[in-house]
Amino acid sequence: MKTITIEAKPRERTGKGGARTARRVGDIPAVLYGQGETIHLSVNRRDFARKLYDAHGENVIWDVTMPGEEPRKSLAREIQQHPISRTMIHVDFQHIVLSEKIQVPVTVRLVGEPEGVRNFGGILEHSGREVMVSCLPIDIPAAIDVDVSELMVGDS
Repeated sequence: MKTITIEAKPRERTGKGGARTARRVGDIPAVLYGQGETIHLSVNRRDFARKLYDAHGENVIWDVTMPGEEPRKSLAREIQQHPISRTMIHVDFQHIVLSEKIQVPVTVRLVGEPEGVRNFGGILEHSGREVMVSCLPIDIPAAIDVDVSELMVGDS
C-alpha cells in the first residue's frame, strides 16, 4: 500500500462561495472528516492530480499535512469530477487510524476464460464489480482475483 503526502490549506469560507474561490486560484476544495472532527481544506489541483495519477489506481493512504500540524492519515473516499471537463472539483478525505479496521470497496477481477464460454457458447455475466472488505488500512488489497476458468453454463 502506497502512502502519499499532500499539502493542504484550511479554508476560512465554506459552502459554494468558498469552493468557487478555491477553484478560481487553482485549488480543489476538500473536506477531512472522521475521528470526531470535520475540517474544510483546499489542495493544489495540479499536485493532487499528479500524485493521484502516479498511484495508478492503487488504494492509497494520504498523509494530509496542514501548516503547523502533524500529518493526518486518511483515505480519499470520494473524488468528484466535472461531468463535461472531467476536472476534479471536490475531494472527501476520511481520517483513519492505522490500528483500527475499516470497510472499503475492493475491485473484483475475473481471471481466465470460463469452460462454458469457450466450448459451449455460454455468456459470462459479471454483475458484482466490487466487494466490501473489512481490514486494517495497511492491508487493503489492490484487487481480488477470482479464477472463473472452471465455470460451466449455469454455474455461478
